[in-house]
Amino acid sequence: MKFRPLLIVLVLVIALSAITSMQVSSEGVIGLLTTKSVGGNVSSVQAVSMQGVANSWIYICRWCMPNAPATYNFGTLNQGSTAETGLAHFTVQNYGEGAIDVSISCTDMTGVGTDWTMSDTATAGVDTVGLMAGLSGDDYNIIVKKSSPYNNLVAGLPAAGSQDWGLEIYAPTTVSDWNDKSGNVTLTASVS
Repeated sequence: MKFRPLLIVLVLVIALSAITSMQVSSEGVIGLLTTKSVGGNVSSVQAVSMQGVANSWIYICRWCMPNAPATYNFGTLNQGSTAETGLAHFTVQNYGEGAIDVSISCTDMTGVGTDWTMSDTATAGVDTVGLMAGLSGDDYNIIVKKSSPYNNLVAGLPAAGSQDWGLEIYAPTTVSDWNDKSGNVTLTASVS
């Protein structure tokens, strides 16, 4: 049996499901906006003039969750092989004002030719790929699913807290073509 290489790239997408909004009820009213320090969880109150903008909304992100780095290239893999980023490759940071839960999900992998279906059980198969996540100091024990309900990557991440994590991929056991494939992994924050 001849093994041919596959190129697999995953892109991380950040979703914030915990956005607080405040309505300014009449023209000229001063709204208060909570601002954050990018370096940590230092908050202050800032006056925002809404003069000339009647019935406007100010959106306040109270639970902000960037992730770095934003992409990972698994490189060239053989059919049926596995590859890992390492359990401390990515870091999710809570710059917000309260604890958050962070769920993880994914999409099918696409490219020229036959797309790969993402398995909700992390089981590789014919044109089917599996994906697991894991936290630093632990193991790859979190199934990354494309169908809800999604699994939590981390629960109760406190304000100013961070968590290192990584991915493990199970390449399809058989592929219909040898073209490059890519997909998205999405992290979604919700109030803990």
